[in-house]
Amino acid sequence: MLTTHDLTGLRAQRKPRGCATGDEMRWRASIRYGRLRLMRTRRRTREAGLDASHPPRSDPWDAPTRADRLRQVANVLNLSTPCGLFVALVGGADLASGPRGTVIATGYRWRVPAASAFTVGDVIVSRLTPDRLTGRPRLLAHETRHATQYACCLGLPMLPAYGLAAGWSWLRTGDPASRNLFERRAGLVDGGYAERPLRRRGGPPR
Repeated sequence: MLTTHDLTGLRAQRKPRGCATGDEMRWRASIRYGRLRLMRTRRRTREAGLDASHPPRSDPWDAPTRADRLRQVANVLNLSTPCGLFVALVGGADLASGPRGTVIATGYRWRVPAASAFTVGDVIVSRLTPDRLTGRPRLLAHETRHATQYACCLGLPMLPAYGLAAGWSWLRTGDPASRNLFERRAGLVDGGYAERPLRRRGGPPR
């Protein structure tokens, strides 16, 4: 049976309402700090024009995955990567290791093709300087997806297939990329393309 003295001691030990211990205060502060960081991240994401509900794609400079290694082997066996190296060397480009197991060839001197960057096998060829090319990670990610497309097409057969897709896109939109299956799969925006509307039959694009 509790005595009056025991009840007095319990009241003294009971924490006053609204008073938090040091651990609880630190815990609450960490929650507030985490929420503040989340709000700042969402705000920066909105300012960058990205959807905060969709995380950004993986960094193109990530280490090669098992799938990347398989792609490398496939593009060597189907001769698309050796052809890419030949094109880069003939065009006077400098070679360096690229993202996801690719090879970057910068300083390409020929005017054909007109694109600022193109891919043959696992070789990303560009007229840009190394600093300018590596400063465009979305373009590198786009070209890396083209490298995967070479493996899926068994190598050089991708070139005529890409030409047919570009021609179809030109007929439908007046642009070789907008309805090009290969460019759409690689990401139009990442490649620097703007999607154009379909043409009306016998008239301008709608």
